[in-house]
Amino acid sequence: LKITAYSHGGETLLEPMNNIVRITLAALAYVLGGVQFLYNASYDEVLGTPTEKTAKIAVRTQQILAHELGITNTVDPLAGSYYIESLTTQIDKQIYEEFEKVEERGGAIAAIETGYYMSHISDGAIRRQREFERGDRVSVGVNKYRTEPKIPSGAFRIDPSIEAKQVERLNKVKQERNSQRVRDTLAYVREVAEGDGNLVPPVLEAVRAYASIGEICDVLREVFGEYQAREYFTAKG
Repeated sequence: LKITAYSHGGETLLEPMNNIVRITLAALAYVLGGVQFLYNASYDEVLGTPTEKTAKIAVRTQQILAHELGITNTVDPLAGSYYIESLTTQIDKQIYEEFEKVEERGGAIAAIETGYYMSHISDGAIRRQREFERGDRVSVGVNKYRTEPKIPSGAFRIDPSIEAKQVERLNKVKQERNSQRVRDTLAYVREVAEGDGNLVPPVLEAVRAYASIGEICDVLREVFGEYQAREYFTAKG
């Protein structure tokens, strides 16, 4: 079993430096849980795209955990913990109960089409917000031990000249590429998309022919249409 974890979701806009602690503790928990692949969020992701400085801190967090604490010296440091085993049993039971609910609704695709998953996501977001507003879910510096709010303004900004250079490079590629091959590979993408085949090979062929992501997505959009989000609110209490 391969486990991939993403330590992101608990960051706050207020007092963003506290997010370093939150992300570190989450990363530690994932490593103790036996994760194989771990992505650390940067503490300023709540503001937007991370800066080079904050991305480096995210990398250093993993390196410190791996090389300074010694937690990678044993395969399963929490083995034998009655509490962890109890939680694992609960999670396992709930997962299979969820599988049964999905099957009762006709399977995964049918559950998507009826909004079953989205209703769960909406319910979870609403429940979390209500817990936060009641104080049942604590966020230090936000709804507890709060000081005068200061919204940081150090969000990442893209240099306009970089955008201009990228547009120039893209236009140059389009001028120099084999236009017929691009049309052929995009037609191949459309053909497979309209059937039941694997889209990865034709997309790779299109990329090798220097078709742009936008051109590939245009074809897929014409075949599949655009997703229109619907609202699913069923949370109570």
